[in-house]
Amino acid sequence: MAGPLRSVGRVALADHVYDALYRNMLVGTIAPGSRLNIDQLARDLHVSPTPLRESLARLEAEEVVVKRPLAGYLATPLLTRTGVSELFDVRMQLEPWLAAQAADAGGEWPDDAEAPAPDDDFPRLAAKDAWFHDTVAALAGNGLARQALRRLNAHFHVYRLFARQGELPRALGGHDAVAAAIRSHDRTAAARAMRRHLAESRKQLVAIADA
Repeated sequence: MAGPLRSVGRVALADHVYDALYRNMLVGTIAPGSRLNIDQLARDLHVSPTPLRESLARLEAEEVVVKRPLAGYLATPLLTRTGVSELFDVRMQLEPWLAAQAADAGGEWPDDAEAPAPDDDFPRLAAKDAWFHDTVAALAGNGLARQALRRLNAHFHVYRLFARQGELPRALGGHDAVAAAIRSHDRTAAARAMRRHLAESRKQLVAIADA
């Protein structure tokens, strides 16, 4: 064996710290671009620095935080109008194709898998949106494309803008049309519904980024 196994308690603690940091950055309690003081965060979260550093390393890999020489960890800045456009340029190329592939693949859309989210709970809405887009990618059956979509971490960057402005995403209703087309194995309708869903999100987010 390469090394000792970590205890379940240690893993669970690191997960809780990760969730706390992620949630606080998403809703703006930890401001975009701000420096993350490990000692202060450890005191605020009532944990030792070790699980905190583990969580920050995980968040760095997801590009939720960045590490700078002599400055330590910083929360990533908000997306600009250019950043929103670039993010959706990539998504508009990738996700309609994934939706079409998912419709072709013949897999079953998981019924009742999305837990209801309170309308004012941005972290729950972000998690629901992430689940939806990842499920489409999983049904498409292309592991590399699914991983590429995950690397974009779009739900975090997108919902942080929504939370900053106190606006709710209007495009979540588009999920139903995409899921229905996939259930019907209609690749054309699935791609079209996904493209329409992303276009509506993009339109709202550009307006927010300009505000």
